[in-house]
Amino acid sequence: MKQKSLSTHISSFNLAIFTFFLLSETSSCVDSQYEACVPKKCGGQNISHPFWIQGEQESYCGYPGFELTCQNNHSILQVPENNYTVQEIFYGNQSIRISVSNLSSECLPPIRNLSLEVDKFIFASSDIPYLHILSNCSLSLPGGLSDYNRISCGAKNEDVWGWGLALAMFGNNTNLSYALGKCKTQVLAPVELNAYDGIADYMKVLRRGFVLQWKASNCNDCETSGGRCGFDASSYHPVLLQR
Repeated sequence: MKQKSLSTHISSFNLAIFTFFLLSETSSCVDSQYEACVPKKCGGQNISHPFWIQGEQESYCGYPGFELTCQNNHSILQVPENNYTVQEIFYGNQSIRISVSNLSSECLPPIRNLSLEVDKFIFASSDIPYLHILSNCSLSLPGGLSDYNRISCGAKNEDVWGWGLALAMFGNNTNLSYALGKCKTQVLAPVELNAYDGIADYMKVLRRGFVLQWKASNCNDCETSGGRCGFDASSYHPVLLQR
């Protein structure tokens, strides 16, 4: 009986030691993840869950598809087919203002149609206006169309927008339907318009950008509890990272 009792005590002791080291290792893992996911800054913009910066943070610090790159002090979000500069992130109402990247010159860079992954982002407005970018156009400028609508990149025009005339037109332009019949390619760029925008303001409007809302778990409860939000790729669920 004494031998059996001693064996039972040894087994219990070994189990306690194993449990202690397992919990210590788990706690250490959570601690290291908590520290790895400290919010970062890029160009003065605070970057935290569900966003994370590639090369500076681990992927578990944010959601898949919410990764940013920090380039020349600008946060860049890649939405399929296009790179967008992050102007501001509004964590309170889970929205983000973005604009087409590389708009520093008067030559409009190539832009592709925006295709949102609706499980991640949706337009903040249900009635989003578009800038129509038309290229490979075989037409002369009619009376209602002016040089203000023309996209010109000098000698590089054919490299950027292909053969023929390229135009930028808002949806309310009365000559849009005519131009659509004369142009082979159309790209729709979402924009945000106001009453003071004129036909020549397409570069200014593109720089203004537009607002998206994101679909991801709200991190307020995590942060209120003293933790940080993370993401478990194996279960595809958000997780709480604690000190």
